[in-house]
Amino acid sequence: FMSPDTSVNADAHFGKNYDTHGILWNNLFMFTTASDDAVVAVEVAGQTPTPGTANPNSGFWTNLRNAAVNANSGMIYKNASFLTLDRGTSWDETKGNVGVANVYLDNDTQIIVRTSGTSIATYDGVSALPSNVVLAAGTEVDWADTDNDGRADYLYVEGSVTGVITYGLFYYNAYNGDVARWDGTANSGTISGYLNGEAYTANFKSRNLFDQVNNSASYNGHLFALQFNGDVVTGVLAGTNGVQFLNNNPANNKSAEKVVVNTLGVAGTLFQVGSAYGNNYTATTEAVYYRDTDVKGSSSHNLSYSYDNSTSGYGGRTVTVEENGQADIVYWLTPNCTVVGELEWLNLRTGNEVTMVYEQNATNGQNAVTAIYITPDPDVTPGDSAGVWLRPTIVANGGNYDVTVSHSGNDGTTYRFYAQSYRMTAAMTSKDNAILLGVSSGTVTAGGSVTSSGFITSGSFTSGDTLFVRIYDANGNFIIESLPVLVP
Repeated sequence: FMSPDTSVNADAHFGKNYDTHGILWNNLFMFTTASDDAVVAVEVAGQTPTPGTANPNSGFWTNLRNAAVNANSGMIYKNASFLTLDRGTSWDETKGNVGVANVYLDNDTQIIVRTSGTSIATYDGVSALPSNVVLAAGTEVDWADTDNDGRADYLYVEGSVTGVITYGLFYYNAYNGDVARWDGTANSGTISGYLNGEAYTANFKSRNLFDQVNNSASYNGHLFALQFNGDVVTGVLAGTNGVQFLNNNPANNKSAEKVVVNTLGVAGTLFQVGSAYGNNYTATTEAVYYRDTDVKGSSSHNLSYSYDNSTSGYGGRTVTVEENGQADIVYWLTPNCTVVGELEWLNLRTGNEVTMVYEQNATNGQNAVTAIYITPDPDVTPGDSAGVWLRPTIVANGGNYDVTVSHSGNDGTTYRFYAQSYRMTAAMTSKDNAILLGVSSGTVTAGGSVTSSGFITSGSFTSGDTLFVRIYDANGNFIIESLPVLVP
């Protein structure tokens, strides 16, 4: 049963009762040409002859067979090169190649394994299998011995390849030079990128899974949750937004939608964490995507990078995310954090796409980043002659604080600016409630900086306050803000 209506064919497998005879997705077909030149699709089916007796099949079905897997499940034993429909009860690896050899295989056998609803893996010969294959109980096995040598030339089964099942977060971004290739002859493909923060080339035997990762040019998050059997991708796990689980919400461009990694899954399979599953993730591992707009708004974010070699607070390398009406979010980059891209782009460029994988510590709210991927907007080039405003700095000087305003570029332009200093008490949770301390104006030349000594004077703040400075242009438009400084 094959309908000329493609939507009917697509729906047939998904329980809409079009596929009355249970043919779609569940059978192997042999295509042949009839005497009138018509192409005939012959369902692979037929009895297995008892040794020493005549072949019970005739016509198209002379060398075609099918059978059902026993309730104990079946196996393809790679090393023994045969398939059994019944591996017996309580089977494990220590029991070896248990069961009657119902189908013999060799390195000319083209093996098709349906691993899930619409996922298919193919193997060119039994030696290409990564390990044994567990056949799902009650499913149909179809095979064809077209050269009548006693070994299957084509085999279709439903099941899963045994072996080491692992999970990883895979970052693929063609703009960064990552490459995807599909070999139609070998029916396999590769995609280069970063797996769990390390450069890696993922192998695919399923075109469906390959396309789910490759067809992602509009996916700004670029991060995928993959399941592996050995070194072959056997699943692309999904979240609320599908397999592109870090997609931003187009309605408000609020891209910062964190995802708890071990909640990702598909068809009952969840992303597993821990060394037993090939990764160092935990139940508190999260991933997030931001678009760095350099404009702090209700639906946009400003990201900045800083390095602090002090031992207090976070220390080391941090990325701060600002959004109007919300408390700043600080991400601490661990010493072994993988950095793809340049952290300085967060201060020098706008339109960066930023994806981070981090551990969220509920005890003190610390976000410890293990991998950060930064892709610059190709339409914004660093080092333009006009330059950009750099983040102002606040430095303690005696009992006061000095503020330095800087601008990049090299065209000699002089810019007028206004600086406003603020303080937040320990009880304040939002910068929108901060207290204005003072306003000053000044000029800075592109490529230079200017420092106002004692801009924030002692007596205007107390221990435990947080200080920050905002810079505005000559027309009063907000430009950039300093990182917060805690008064000891």
